[in-house]
Amino acid sequence: MMKLKQLLTCLLLLSVVSSPVMAEKAPEPTKPAISSQNTQPEPSSAATTVTPEPPQPPQPPTWEELYNSALAAYKMKQFSEAAETGQQALKLAEEKFGPQHLNTAKSMDILASAYKAQGKAHDSEVLYAKAIDVYKKELGEEHQLVAAALNSLGEAYVLQGSVEEGRILFEKSIAIYKKVLGQSHPDIAAPLKNLAELYYLKGKYFKAESLYEEALSIDEKFLGKDNAEIVPTLNILGELYSFHGKYDKAEACSKQAIAICERAYDREHPYYATALTNLADIYFSQGKYPKAEPLYKQAIPIYKKVLGIDHPSVIKTMMQLSNLYKRMGRKSDATRVDNEIKAIRAGTVKEKPGRDREEESE
Repeated sequence: MMKLKQLLTCLLLLSVVSSPVMAEKAPEPTKPAISSQNTQPEPSSAATTVTPEPPQPPQPPTWEELYNSALAAYKMKQFSEAAETGQQALKLAEEKFGPQHLNTAKSMDILASAYKAQGKAHDSEVLYAKAIDVYKKELGEEHQLVAAALNSLGEAYVLQGSVEEGRILFEKSIAIYKKVLGQSHPDIAAPLKNLAELYYLKGKYFKAESLYEEALSIDEKFLGKDNAEIVPTLNILGELYSFHGKYDKAEACSKQAIAICERAYDREHPYYATALTNLADIYFSQGKYPKAEPLYKQAIPIYKKVLGIDHPSVIKTMMQLSNLYKRMGRKSDATRVDNEIKAIRAGTVKEKPGRDREEESE
């Protein structure tokens, strides 16, 4: 089963130092009046020495600079830096603007996001709730900042196991977004996928499929059909389509995901292995065993290398390959794969991650 993605960045905070003030040019000395009775040659003007003003001391960063640095850090997935700078932004906002100011709420929001990315779900929950209260008071119940914060708070709830509370918040977020921004705004995709994931985990696959389709349509419209960000949605949709017997749609999703991964990644990415496995499963379900075999064999070493030899995805894919061999009547191959699975589970496999002993034996 899939788990909720945790999305999220960082630039180092730069101290803002004001440029030293440059000294103005000294005025020319006043020339003495020329007497008609005593004309003296004008003395040559001596060079004037200008003493520069001392450099100004470094100025403390403004709230805007702290907030933007925290936001940039979060987007760069430097979550520790985002949290540290977010704390500074929140402290300054509370001192300068007060606890009920929008800037204070925004500071809570970015700090909560950094905490959530660090696994501090309870801390993020508290901050999101406070930020939502301020957003509602200052902007109204139906504002896109409220919708975004509700979605984030829902994620914090789900991370703590409060799935039903998360579902309610995701639905509220979607409703506000659609009312304020329209039916297909790009921001709606995130809560749609979160809600779809909950339905998927609860076994409500048709509801999940519909929501994933809606989210994919939005993402493809605004991100493009070749964007790497749509691969996870393509993978899960391919799985759902296959489960519902919609093999043509499932195959199309998996092939699209594979093509994107081959362009966007180095072919050693778990998304790529998942797309390969999904396509293999589709062919397996249709009895197209010769097409499925090389896909499983291609996915297994990727999973081993990037996830570890004893990862559940490795075991699951190897079990599928063993079942495939049994269907094809290749008992010796199936036995060899089964023995390797047993060795992995027993912790006796000594091979390096990424090597496929099955391929070596052929």
